[in-house]
Amino acid sequence: MLGGASDYTSCPACGTSVGHESLQTELHVCDERQRDDYEASLALAEAFLFDLEWREYLDSPRGRFEAFYAARSRRA
Repeated sequence: MLGGASDYTSCPACGTSVGHESLQTELHVCDERQRDDYEASLALAEAFLFDLEWREYLDSPRGRFEAFYAARSRRA
């Protein structure tokens, strides 16, 4: 099937590639370990993104000011 829509999709609960008909007819049953691994990978990706956004914020003028002000307030 070149250039067309795929007959497969990812299960939203466990990330496994399954046929559309399996999700629609509820033939797919998530494996508990696969679901745990999938949720852990999503959490790791979210933590990585948060860290990236936090570093970008701290590199911004407002972030640098907030860090300066917080350090100054702790000393007082």
